[in-house]
Amino acid sequence: MDKLFARNRIKKLILHIVNIAVNSIFVKKCLICNMHLVYYFENYICENCKNEIKIEIDNTCKICSIQIPKGQDSICGQCLLSHPPYNRHISFTIYKDKIRKIILLYKLSEIQPLKHYISSLYLKIIDEYFKGKFDVIISVPVDSGRKRTFEPVSKISDIISSKTGAKHLKGVLVKVRSTKKQSSLNYNERIKNLNRAFEINSKEKIVNKRILLIDDVYTTGTTVKKCSKLLNKYAESVVVITLARSANLHLK
Repeated sequence: MDKLFARNRIKKLILHIVNIAVNSIFVKKCLICNMHLVYYFENYICENCKNEIKIEIDNTCKICSIQIPKGQDSICGQCLLSHPPYNRHISFTIYKDKIRKIILLYKLSEIQPLKHYISSLYLKIIDEYFKGKFDVIISVPVDSGRKRTFEPVSKISDIISSKTGAKHLKGVLVKVRSTKKQSSLNYNERIKNLNRAFEINSKEKIVNKRILLIDDVYTTGTTVKKCSKLLNKYAESVVVITLARSANLHLK
């Protein structure tokens, strides 16, 4: 009996050691902070990292979302002088730290399941600011000259469409000319780079429609302004949501 008890204890000890070894090797870790994912519902990013990503739109222009000094009028000087071709743009947060890593993991590392978490951030903006203010969704099209197995912003738009009931119109706004990456250019070069890069197909689909235009990162705003200007030729209105805006965004 004592031998059997001893054998059982040894067996349990061995199993415990094996479990520790397996968990230390194969346990999933957060791709942002590298901590273990301890909850069954956690995938790729831990809850602590997600909880640190919050809406940051205080002290931003109520039209273009540019950062403005605290206490200043709610509309920036640039928008007062020349209203952008969209009605309003809201960016969820600033492009830095954790959100920057998440965007890069999704777009460049192509971890597609992250689309569900990312789309939930867009939906927070919609629920608070744009609910009932758009009929259709259009995503900024990808550059066909860049190698990517999926269209990240379009996938996000599909989810937002399914959650809001607004149709995601694909192939209406198209990029007809391959361009250099905007991130490698200065402000003036960005504007020239996108000249005649976009076109509208099937314009009848957007006539008198209220459009929600979706993109991921807002640096100088050149891309969404070019797209909004085209859409506004036929649409009733255009509102824009981006996931993150440049921390160095300033008036030009």
